[in-house]
Amino acid sequence: MKKNSEEMELGARLTFLNDDEAKTLLKKYNKIIVSGPQRSGTTFAASALSKTLGYKYLDETEYKNDPLILNEIINKSNNLIVQGPAQCHRLQDIDGLDLIIIMKRNIEDIIKSQDRIDWTRRFEQVEVDNYRKRFGSIIDNNFYENKTISVIKYAIFEKYQIDMITCDAIILEYNTMQNSEYYIKKSNRTNFKSKQTK
Repeated sequence: MKKNSEEMELGARLTFLNDDEAKTLLKKYNKIIVSGPQRSGTTFAASALSKTLGYKYLDETEYKNDPLILNEIINKSNNLIVQGPAQCHRLQDIDGLDLIIIMKRNIEDIIKSQDRIDWTRRFEQVEVDNYRKRFGSIIDNNFYENKTISVIKYAIFEKYQIDMITCDAIILEYNTMQNSEYYIKKSNRTNFKSKQTK
């Protein structure tokens, strides 16, 4: 994708995005979800983009990761950005979205962030099971062996989900967000808790 282009290809990777470009590229979308692996920057990106665009921010804790509640909110809302890493396995099933943003972050950084808040031990298997259940008829069970959930999410999105999604979808590199006025340097995030953005 060309920098400053107003048209995005399906699955385009954004490697540079400041606040002005975000307004130009994303303002035409009314209902956006920011997803991807947990600890890939979905909370920060969704929160920062909602401020940049002047949209309502909906955190996953507000709809309790319940698909029915989420669908109802999306259908009743305008100018909305949803944070939803736990919805990643079912992005193709969510009605009413205009744009899906997948956060792409270095796998090692994701794992370190997960382990720092004890996420891997508590929740990774739940996420893997969600994928096994949703894609059981498409993907052999052996695919999941010895893979982290972040590797699974990226692989399935790019190989399968991208062709199942009916709205626009882009991949946003995590480091791209350092161009946002709301970005906090890595050295200042070492003791961040879950959901902390400032």
